[in-house]
Amino acid sequence: MADFTEAETRLLENVTESGLRRNLENIRKAAEDIWAEDTTRIVQFYTDHGIEHSKRLVIIADDLLKANNGSALSSEEMYLLMAGIYLHDIGMQCDVFRFPEIKARAEELGAEFDPSFIEGSGCRYTLDMQKEIRKNHQYLTAAWIDHANRTGATTLGSTAKEIPSKLVDDLIDVCKHHSKLPIANCAQTFKYNPNGRKRLVASLLRFSDELDIDAHRVTLATVKDFSFDPRNGVYWWLHNRTDAIFTSRNVVQLTVRLHPDDLKGYGSIIQEIYLDELQTKNRPVLTVLAQNGIPILISDDSKVVENDREEKLPNDIVQVLVCV
Repeated sequence: MADFTEAETRLLENVTESGLRRNLENIRKAAEDIWAEDTTRIVQFYTDHGIEHSKRLVIIADDLLKANNGSALSSEEMYLLMAGIYLHDIGMQCDVFRFPEIKARAEELGAEFDPSFIEGSGCRYTLDMQKEIRKNHQYLTAAWIDHANRTGATTLGSTAKEIPSKLVDDLIDVCKHHSKLPIANCAQTFKYNPNGRKRLVASLLRFSDELDIDAHRVTLATVKDFSFDPRNGVYWWLHNRTDAIFTSRNVVQLTVRLHPDDLKGYGSIIQEIYLDELQTKNRPVLTVLAQNGIPILISDDSKVVENDREEKLPNDIVQVLVCV
């Protein structure tokens, strides 16, 4: 049996069907295997997307649900939320050289790979290939679940075969809409159950993912020790300085800590491109939550603040900020 955290156990209590609970245990185990420490990372030197990330998302989702004034999640809705939490990022670990049929299925679902992306060139993924996989990872995740369910192949195979047939397409949709795609494109209800709130489940997963932005998500040593695109590095540094705290059951406050010199020089830019942008891009998701009785607000007190114990931002990061 999986070693569930306290938050996982609490959410699992809402999955009342024993078959769904057993399948969730197996899904979690499959995700652990996919992200195991001894496996090669296909998308390297990037923020954490493994099982520890999933555990944090469960905690955040639990916090979001504490603000629920509407109907509690049904057993199937909670099952899809937790399955989505465990599986939503596995596309970043999809070996498309070994499983080109998953890439082909991802393209059928909407993935767009640059024409320069070459299949069958061995097992080495160049930086440009990694960027293409990351860009399309939500489609690769959806395609991997679909392929594993139909064929029983890959690490996910036997577990995916156990997903109830009436819920497979809903799980695929929830994972596909966890990032980038307009949340309005996700159907309101389950495919075979008009009472199942699929868009709500996808929104809970998506906003939980958005709030996992603190120092647990990134390791600055990675940015310091490896050659890294400063445009991405900006967000690594900001994630490392961010606190996301629920100040009440339905209000989350975001705080970014900067060295005084950085606050003076770049505080307003960071407020605009990071905190304000986070509010803007999540407004449709917050609307879905509010429509379903979960009125979450990002606090107006969210801001960039001074902390003279923080290290100053490095020059390459500063250069990106001044060019915004």
